Amino acid sequence: MTRLNTKQILAANLRRLMDASDTLDTQVKVAARAGIAQSTVGRLLRGEVHPQLDQVEAIATAFRITVGELLTDHSSRAESEIPYDKAAYAQLPDQEKTQIAEFIQFVLSRQTTKEEVAPLTVSRETEMEPGLSERLMKAIQRELNDNTLKLGHEREKETTPRASRKRSSSQ
Repeated sequence: MTRLNTKQILAANLRRLMDASDTLDTQVKVAARAGIAQSTVGRLLRGEVHPQLDQVEAIATAFRITVGELLTDHSSRAESEIPYDKAAYAQLPDQEKTQIAEFIQFVLSRQTTKEEVAPLTVSRETEMEPGLSERLMKAIQRELNDNTLKLGHEREKETTPRASRKRSSSQ
């Protein structure tokens, strides 16, 4: 695979960023936010000129990314790498970073095959009501969503409509 030159890398990244942005999706909008001429943005997108450092910095600032991210060749990036706003992630509290890492692990763990899942075992003998084991297995295998995470009384409150009584004026 041939290595792209800096003009091509900048053009590809600028196009990708513009396509992904709702607010900076045109040359005019990028130029206005970056404080450079629209024609300059056009020439950079076409790879016609070598960018000046102040132009690259202005474009990176407009998209709220680093100059390094703007000039990095993403075409050779591994498909498994997740694109995300690294600056916004760095500002998150440690607790939220931990939650993100745990969520990724949770999603990855769901990809295991049924043969890899250990069967349910009971550590001590207890009397179980009829059908409890089957209901537990079904509950364990359900996909998590807002409805399955609600407590029983919360679900009842939402699904049970209140009956409205009309009072007659003669009473």
